Order: sequence, then structure tokens, then C-alpha cells
Amino acid sequence: MNVKKTRVKNQRLWKFGLSYLALSLLLLTVGLIEKRPVLSLMNVFIALGFLALANRFRALRVECNGKTLLLVPDYATSTITLKDTEGKVLARDFFPLFEEKTLETPCGTLGIRAIRHRFGKVELRIKAEGKEITLP
Repeated sequence: MNVKKTRVKNQRLWKFGLSYLALSLLLLTVGLIEKRPVLSLMNVFIALGFLALANRFRALRVECNGKTLLLVPDYATSTITLKDTEGKVLARDFFPLFEEKTLETPCGTLGIRAIRHRFGKVELRIKAEGKEITLP
């Protein structure tokens, strides 16, 4: 079992950012024609911010026997989702509150522990085959 960190794209934020960017560019061209591009230019930067946020999500890639699985934490709902490469959800579970929780995958078992910090920050430590990987 090969385990490594990776980044995944949040599709909902990505689509919203692209549509916001398209509307902002349209408004920017109208603003340039009327010689008032300040507000429209700010909207373009906000749209680029949404696109940057969409690519910031971290996940754990688990590879074994020709299969590739993604372990994606969702910090907003405090859940961990195990997906395959087609996007099919294999398992969904809540963050462990106090003890270490084991998650059964087709590749083996993963030990998951959540460490809570001040101000609501949660750090996940995942054990797989003797390696411990931290997802901030």
C-alpha cells in the first residue's frame, strides 16, 4: 500500500469561480468602455481568489493492487470521505473525537486520529503501514 499527500480540486468552488470570472470579465470590458473599471477589476481579483481556494484542498492518495483511492477530509462537516478515482463514495465517517479510529479500505486498514487545536483548527494524523502522515 502506497500512501502520499495530494491536492484535489473542489468542483463546486471551481465552477463558481469560473462563472464569477466570466461575469467579471464581461463587466470589466463594459467598465473599460465607460472608463470606470475600478469596481469591475476588483471583482476579477475576487474571482481569481475563488479559483485559488478551489485548488487548496488536501487529500490522501492510497494506491495498491492497481487501485487508487482518495481519502478526503471535509473540515466544514467534520467528515472523512473515501472515494475511488471515478468519484464513487466508498465510505464516509466522522472525525474521531477522542480515540484513534480505524477505517477499513480495500487496500487495508488506516488509523485516523484528530488533534484539535485552539480556534477550531483540526489536524488529522493518519497511520498506514507504520507511516504517519499529517493533514493540516
